[in-house]
Amino acid sequence: MAEELLEHRLKRLKMRSMRRGIKEMDLI
Repeated sequence: MAEELLEHRLKRLKMRSMRRGIKEMDLI
């Protein structure tokens, strides 16, 4: 269950970054 939660948070973080236009994806 921990892995699913982490993946879900990561997906939300990705969507947030893309929406804001932040280049955090390149850092990760």
